[in-house]
Amino acid sequence: MLDTILFFGYFAAYLFLLIWGIKLAARYGWNDLSNVLLLVIIGLVYDNGVLAVGKFIGEGSLLENLSYPRFYMHAFFTPLLVLFSLGAMKKADFK
Repeated sequence: MLDTILFFGYFAAYLFLLIWGIKLAARYGWNDLSNVLLLVIIGLVYDNGVLAVGKFIGEGSLLENLSYPRFYMHAFFTPLLVLFSLGAMKKADFK
């Protein structure tokens, strides 16, 4: 039960970060390499959302089918953190 509460908390926190990130990107421009981080956050929102409701859905094909996008998001979005790091280093004028 505690893990379900934690996953709902993570879901809410990542959803807040996603909304905040979208607002910042709209204000300061979408042409920044650090906006790639929003895709990673979308994956984390979905991941924690599925984990949070998994206890209520129960084991079965529905939960399994909801989990497939989680795996693909991890596979495709997590490497984008390298692009985010490059953008952050460029902004910091790291040499």
